[in-house]
Amino acid sequence: MIKLFREKKINDLFITAGRNIIKKADSINDYELFNSEVESLAIKTLAPLKLKHLSIDFENRTAESKMIDIPAENFPRNYDVRRGQKYPCARVSYSYNLLSNNIELLSVSPINFTISQIVDTNVGKNNFTIHYQTLYGNLNLTDEIKKEIKNWASSLEDEMKEVVKCINKEIDTFNIDILELLKKAIEDRKNKIISKKDQDNDLNDF
Repeated sequence: MIKLFREKKINDLFITAGRNIIKKADSINDYELFNSEVESLAIKTLAPLKLKHLSIDFENRTAESKMIDIPAENFPRNYDVRRGQKYPCARVSYSYNLLSNNIELLSVSPINFTISQIVDTNVGKNNFTIHYQTLYGNLNLTDEIKKEIKNWASSLEDEMKEVVKCINKEIDTFNIDILELLKKAIEDRKNKIISKKDQDNDLNDF
């Protein structure tokens, strides 16, 4: 269970990914390092590590309703329930498939947009499910309750689409910035190797 798009800041993901990418400059063999252009070498090194866009299949979502036992303590005070007991209430779940293989992005909050509500979300390998819990004790929902649920789901989905746009835009910026940092890391490594060789040659010159 995660909090949809509110578990952690996307910058945390960028910091971790960035460190791992920059470390790759140290694993480039010397032959490639001195026989390739820095630009092409950086692009080649970054390619398999580049962050991919988040893509959610909004068109083919599914909905399912079922009864869930709710503790009396979760009901408002004006409900006629007994403490310590549970009452079956209708819950509606909406499931979405991911078209991209980066489920971890569902937990991040972009820099420039925050989703307006905390939504506990079940996450699978390439799918996720959000839930709307009613306090209605019948699976045969009234039109009023169905309208309430659909309005909630529609509003949330609009926000999800906006979050995805923001995340993908910020990923594009990260990929551009990290390429420049990787190029610098490669240049620095080359310079260190050259500097060491120069020093060793100098030490041997007597």
